[in-house]
Amino acid sequence: PARKKFLKTTAVELRHMIEVVTRYALANPKVNFHLRHNQEELLRTAATADLRNTIASLYGAATAKLMLPVRYKNEAVEISGFIGTPAPVRSDKQQQVLFVNGRWVRSEEITAALYEGYHSMLFVHKHPLFVLSLSLDPKRIDVNVHPAKTQIKMEQKELVCQAVSAAVKETLRRHNLIPTAEVEFTQVQFSTPVTKSTYAFESAAQTVL
Repeated sequence: PARKKFLKTTAVELRHMIEVVTRYALANPKVNFHLRHNQEELLRTAATADLRNTIASLYGAATAKLMLPVRYKNEAVEISGFIGTPAPVRSDKQQQVLFVNGRWVRSEEITAALYEGYHSMLFVHKHPLFVLSLSLDPKRIDVNVHPAKTQIKMEQKELVCQAVSAAVKETLRRHNLIPTAEVEFTQVQFSTPVTKSTYAFESAAQTVL
């Protein structure tokens, strides 16, 4: 009863429930998830070893086909999951999911690093899709900085953010989504010598800056 007065409308609370179950399903693709409300099925995923199939169940097959697999590892972090190509972007951040050691979290630093990986490939006010999982040394993170455990504090924040940005760039480059240009310079020989022209200006016509 003490918490009831803080509840929102049924539609808002139901959306929150769908978001929670969606995150659990993406974090555990090998588990079946069914969500029903008033005898209506809102969500269903099948147990699978391929995260892409779970993404297809939640976001649609067309979206899942355009997701690119991410695999990256350095001394600070191991990154896996999927990112969207610059084409299937959204006007909101609803389909951006980030896990750190299996826990769903929000991190402005990591998200900013991911956007940096796309560089100038995103339109203004458009947001990419991603489902990323980061594995860090548990001793180097603090999960008690937020009451809901949705934020973390990292000791090697710079290294982790650099890794996220590099992982995105490497994935886009591997799928030929970052254009590269090869320019060849040839030496041109003139049949007639090029002479310099010397111009003389009257002092009255010159401007002193």
